[in-house]
Amino acid sequence: MLIQINQNLGNIYTDLRQYENALNRLTKAVAYARTSNNSILLAQALLNQGVVYNYLRQFDQAIETLSEVQKISEATGDDFTLAHALLSKGYTYVVTGQLNKPKADLLKALAISRKMGVQELEISVLQNLA
Repeated sequence: MLIQINQNLGNIYTDLRQYENALNRLTKAVAYARTSNNSILLAQALLNQGVVYNYLRQFDQAIETLSEVQKISEATGDDFTLAHALLSKGYTYVVTGQLNKPKADLLKALAISRKMGVQELEISVLQNLA
């Protein structure tokens, strides 16, 4: 329950563009998820944390966090979280000028989004590939 509460508060703070507050709450959610050994909630909390790191322009931390999300999501078979992690990581590479790195991640996210039939995700991936 504490995982979800902190995750929800983190998301609210993100929507309000209060990124430091969001990061604080999401860091708590990550800690609770780690101690509860809940891999799926851990990946979701880390994904949101990675997005906030991007907003804060802490790109190295974003890539590290999103790479952890990728590993966890691949291990648990959580394609939805995996696709979003790959998209966010690809975006991070693009905005940091590392243009040789995102293509494989974005193509994998595209394949997953098409397999799941999530058009909004597919459109976001295609925009990042362009």
